[in-house]
Amino acid sequence: MAAAARPLVSIQALDGESGGASTTLPTVLLAPIRQDIVEFVHSNVAKNKLYAVCSALAASAIPALLLARGHKIEKVPEVPLVLSDAVENIEKTSAAFIVLKKFGAIDDIEKKKEIKRRVLKKNPLENLGAMLELNPYAKTARRMELVAQEGRVKAKAEKLKLKRSTPQVLQFRRPISVTEA
Repeated sequence: MAAAARPLVSIQALDGESGGASTTLPTVLLAPIRQDIVEFVHSNVAKNKLYAVCSALAASAIPALLLARGHKIEKVPEVPLVLSDAVENIEKTSAAFIVLKKFGAIDDIEKKKEIKRRVLKKNPLENLGAMLELNPYAKTARRMELVAQEGRVKAKAEKLKLKRSTPQVLQFRRPISVTEA
């Protein structure tokens, strides 16, 4: 069973109007999609496998999967959105934004702009300020760790002190003579 519902898609001109031309959906977009493959693709995007790429492209042709992944495609006229070859001549980012705005695909881009990613220059597990942002209980956990470590050090010192203060009796074995053996 094909994953996409329509075998034909209309080609959108850059001026925002459909020129009436349509094309068949590429076979890569008709590949069957299994949920375990979709999860595998999303967890292993960095790996460059052909089947993973085909599954990702096929998943991008289904509006329900796009919406489930959090993409904002409500204003897009048709999914998959196929643009004319004139889009390859766009050189400026601002012109690309204008084209995306014409087709209602700008909302997904704007959503990504809102996400702020903080660059950590230090290991967050060693940087107390960053660790407190990640885990508010980190300060308490670190304090408990230090108290436990202090207790272990004290116990070890007590054991060593006790060991040094008790007189130890050294027992020597008497040598075995050849006649006894």
